[in-house]
Amino acid sequence: MDDVVTWTLAGEGNAHVVVAGLADSDDDSDDDNKDDNKDDNDDDAQSNACNGQTNGQTNGQTNGHARAARGLPCVLRLSKATSTATPSQHTHTESELAKRAGFQSLVTERLFGRALVPHTSIVRVSPLLLKDIATVIDPLRSPDRRLASFIDMSQTHALRVENTLLAHTLRSLLPDQAVPVAAKWHSLALEIKPKWAFIPAEASSRVCRFCGHQILRQTQQGKPASKFCPLRLFGGTRDQVRRALADLLETPQNNLKVFVDGAHVSHDLNKPTIQELFGSLDAFLDQMTKVLLSNPLLTMLQDHQGALHHDPAVIKSLVAGLAAAGIQESDIDSHLLDNIDQVLQDYASGSDASTDGLARICRFLLSMTLKDLSIMLVFTPSAYDHNTASLDRIRLIDVDSKSIANLSKWTKLQQEIDAAVAQAPLPDCGGIDRQ
Repeated sequence: MDDVVTWTLAGEGNAHVVVAGLADSDDDSDDDNKDDNKDDNDDDAQSNACNGQTNGQTNGQTNGHARAARGLPCVLRLSKATSTATPSQHTHTESELAKRAGFQSLVTERLFGRALVPHTSIVRVSPLLLKDIATVIDPLRSPDRRLASFIDMSQTHALRVENTLLAHTLRSLLPDQAVPVAAKWHSLALEIKPKWAFIPAEASSRVCRFCGHQILRQTQQGKPASKFCPLRLFGGTRDQVRRALADLLETPQNNLKVFVDGAHVSHDLNKPTIQELFGSLDAFLDQMTKVLLSNPLLTMLQDHQGALHHDPAVIKSLVAGLAAAGIQESDIDSHLLDNIDQVLQDYASGSDASTDGLARICRFLLSMTLKDLSIMLVFTPSAYDHNTASLDRIRLIDVDSKSIANLSKWTKLQQEIDAAVAQAPLPDCGGIDRQ
C-alpha cells in the first residue's frame, strides 16, 4: 500500500512473526466502504493487505474493526520458514490459512466465549511486500531468531489481525478528533503469556513446569530465572495474583509485554513507564489484580488445560499404535484442523475419549495450545482520573494448533526439567506453597 510508510516488529513466535505497518494517508476516503471483491488481477497486494482488501472473513465477524485507521498500525501475521524445511513445508495457501484461522476462532469461542475472539481476515501478500518487510524488521529480531528462521517468501496470503495494541476508542478517532490533552496516555495494552496452570501428574517433583524450566535454563544456559510463577497467577486470591503481576514486572522475559499507545515498551522501562502513567506501581497492580479477579478467564483456562491434558508417555504409545495402522503424524495434524468443530463438541458434551486414541491425542494437542496462548488486556485512561484505567477489551491471541511432531521434544524437555530440579535448590514456586 502506498500509505504504509513504516513497518515494525510487533511480536514473534516459533512459527510466525507479527508486523505492524504505520498508515500515513492523507486520503479522506472511507476505505471500509470499498468493495471487498476487487479484481483478483490487482497486483497491489501491499495495498490489499493494509487497506482492508480481503478474501473473506475467517470468523464470521465484521472486518471493519480490523481496517487500518489513519496513522494507526495495520497488523499482519506472517509465516516463518527454516533453512531445513522442504519447499512443500513452506506452502501456506489461502485454504490452509483459513483452516488455521478457523481453528483459532473456534477454540477461543467454544471454550472462552465469542467476545475474546480477535477479528481476522485473510489478505494477499506479494513477494515485494514480504521483501520490504523483511528488510526492515530483520535487524529488530533477536540474533537467535534470525539464525533459526526467516519470513517465508513463498507465502501468497497472510492473516490480517485485529490490532490489540490499541484501544477501540483511540482506533476509532476521526482525523479531526483530538484525544484529551490532559491524559498522559491514551491506550495501554498488556500481553500476558500465563503458561501451565497446573503441575502434571507425571512430573516427578512438586515444582511447577514453568519454575522447573527456569531452573533448567539456568543450568544449561546460565540465564537468570524469572520470579514469575503461573500457579500464583492462577491462584484465585488477591495476594497471589498481585504477587504474580509484580513478579512479571520485575522479570518479564517473554511472559509480559507492555505497549503504550501501540508502541512496545522495553522491559527495562516497564516499571518507570507504568509508574509515570498510574502514579505508582501499587496503583497499577491493584487495578490489574481487580480486573483479572473479576473475570472468569483464568479459572476457565486452568480448568480446560487440566481436563484436556494427557501424559505424554501415553500419547506417545497411542501415536505409535496409529502409525502401525498407517496413520502418520501429518494425518493427525490434518485431522485436528479438519475436525476441530467435532473435537470441541465431543469435549463439551463430556464424551468419553478413553477408547479413542485419535480423540485423546487431539485433546492433548488442544491442551498444548492452551498452555502457550497469550492474553491481551487493553485499557484506556479513566475519563475522571487519568491515573486509573478502564478496561477496553480482552482478547486471546496465539491460539495456534500444535503439531504432534513436537511430542518427542515435549517429552524430552519434561525429563530434562525433572533432572535439573532434582539437582537444584527448590525455587520460590507456587506449587511448593500449596504443599
